[in-house]
Amino acid sequence: DLLDSEREYIFFSTVKHKLVLRKNANSKVAQHGWAARKRENGNYYPNTRVQRLIRALGVDEKAADTFLQGYWSAIFAPSGEEYVLDASDFSIRLPNDPGLKFYRCRKCGRITSHNIKNQCASIKCDGLLTEIDPDEATRDNHYVALYRTPQMLPLQMKEHTAQLSKDLQTRYQQAFVEKQINALSCSTTFEMGVDVGGLETVYMRNVPPSPSNYVQRAGRAGRARHTAAFVLTFAKLSSHDFTYYESPEKIISGKIQAPVFELENEKVVIRHIYAVALSKFFAAYQEVYAGDDQSVLLNEGGYEKLKDYLASKPEDLKALLLKSVPPQLHQRMGISDYRWTEQLLGTNGTLEIAVQSYRNEIRELEKAIQQYKRADDLANAAALNRALKNLRASREDRDANSKIARKSLISFLVRNNVLPKYGFPVDTVELRVNTQTGFGPSESVQLVRDLQMAIAEYAPGAEVIADGKLYKSQYIRKLPGKDAGSAWEIGCYCECPSCKEPNLIKKIRPDAAGEYCISCHSKIPRQRWTKTLEPRQGFITGGKPVDAPLRKPERDYKTADYYVGDLDRKQIDKLRFCVNDQTFELESTFNDSLAVVSYNSYQVCPVCGYASEHGIPTEHFTSNGYKCSNKNGPSGAQEYILSHTFKTFVAKITFRTLEALKYETMLSVMYALLEGLSRELGIERTDLKGCLHQVMWEGSNKP
Repeated sequence: DLLDSEREYIFFSTVKHKLVLRKNANSKVAQHGWAARKRENGNYYPNTRVQRLIRALGVDEKAADTFLQGYWSAIFAPSGEEYVLDASDFSIRLPNDPGLKFYRCRKCGRITSHNIKNQCASIKCDGLLTEIDPDEATRDNHYVALYRTPQMLPLQMKEHTAQLSKDLQTRYQQAFVEKQINALSCSTTFEMGVDVGGLETVYMRNVPPSPSNYVQRAGRAGRARHTAAFVLTFAKLSSHDFTYYESPEKIISGKIQAPVFELENEKVVIRHIYAVALSKFFAAYQEVYAGDDQSVLLNEGGYEKLKDYLASKPEDLKALLLKSVPPQLHQRMGISDYRWTEQLLGTNGTLEIAVQSYRNEIRELEKAIQQYKRADDLANAAALNRALKNLRASREDRDANSKIARKSLISFLVRNNVLPKYGFPVDTVELRVNTQTGFGPSESVQLVRDLQMAIAEYAPGAEVIADGKLYKSQYIRKLPGKDAGSAWEIGCYCECPSCKEPNLIKKIRPDAAGEYCISCHSKIPRQRWTKTLEPRQGFITGGKPVDAPLRKPERDYKTADYYVGDLDRKQIDKLRFCVNDQTFELESTFNDSLAVVSYNSYQVCPVCGYASEHGIPTEHFTSNGYKCSNKNGPSGAQEYILSHTFKTFVAKITFRTLEALKYETMLSVMYALLEGLSRELGIERTDLKGCLHQVMWEGSNKP
């Protein structure tokens, strides 16, 4: 008997195909008509099933159609107007099955086990069938012989991405080298520093950003002796892929730009400052590092020792930072007076939030366990107690239960944006595995994304596949015990009713008199604004992870980028020039702000963070598995759209021409500029963002 997963694999279809009596030409669903459709003049549209019946039964077109209608009424009609075959409706019969006969068409050569009056069932074939012995008929068939050899084994594939822990990645790499895994599905983490032995074939699912990326990926094939490299690149329907599909030599043998690194990038430098400081601290307090064990730092007072260490402002650490940080950043970063520690350990410090969030979650789990015990619900109390021990993973927990593994301190610091990692994402958040089902953050799977992508990929209801499992986002994570206003960053968004320009403000609510539009400066009434939520604490899954299906996961990538400006931005340069009597203005700024905003809105429980596009249930459960204390049910939910504001360098090009009033024209200009900049400056296309923004013309009251 076949397992359900095996049936799904054998009979997989990307869309559900429905069988109907007569096909509707206007239907957007994949339909298969059983009987023939008639034209307006009474004649039939071509129908291969009708034609096969005409040949097999020797009847005319009308009689064949009547037969099909009668068959539908007798066999399919009880199921309604549509009929769908389920994979479980099929059974497999093998050639050695007693009584099973095989036939081959004399004309087209097709082999079948079905015979109706010796007529070939192939479309557009009128050949006759002859009974054959399958073993004798396939004796000299190369492919049949190949299928029967011991080499014909199931194809073993595994994922190799940043979603997996280093230990799991290493395990899969080794299994691939030893031929236990036949194929690895990889992200860009695989480009450098990964040894996979004699690789022969590389498939790329899109055209890489630059020639250097192409060389890194394609160059992995054919390195071993006596092997030939085969590299296949698929071009997607994007402007980037179209460009190189037309001129493949530019990506295969194009110019490789020298890497460029901005030494004054504060977001990069600050995390290296943290890394240097933690390295010095762990060298002085090796018992806190404890062989890469997070328990001492989080559970045994190690964090307080770190705070005391940095509060003492050690001279050797300051000297090391002064030597390693660019001199022009010393004052700005606060190296000499240790002002930088506020960003790490202050009230809103990166590590302070991470540690307190962890400890609050421990307290919430302990509180929930006591609630279940008081209600005499010992089963749920025991389940949460296991979740507590697995999340805490203290030395006492590991001694009591050898199945609980210690948790990596380095991984904790990387996940919480304290230490740098591959790709150097700036504002990363995590889709955490539900403590009720997965017992806290997984050490083998780490679902982490930059917030710019996470508000789409991890939005409530989105599905994510990692290491063969499907996870579904359900909660917007909040710090335990805090109300929505202090747990999340709340803002307001609206589209200006006058100029249609998007506006985003960092206020819990607009002023009673309204807010001025960033573009046309008209007053936008308070009631026009919608609340936004910036999920800086990440997301949490709901329900148990299941085996990844063959279908694509459901995701909502509907976000848009907007320029929102920043009062603290600094101007680098500003130029005005004319081309063919047309005026253009170019202004470059740093510490400026862009925003990513989701198209969809979500109903969010302010107590536990349960979220859905379709409202929250009257009775729902927290991510820890106990009933939410929100007594108001759906009426107590708050509606938000997700947003993320981030600081970056901005180049503003203002076109003071009549053509600039046409949205479609400027959209084409914007993408042309992005593609051109990417190619000329050697910057990955995915590292460049662009958006259209209206500005007031001089002497005009219209943007």
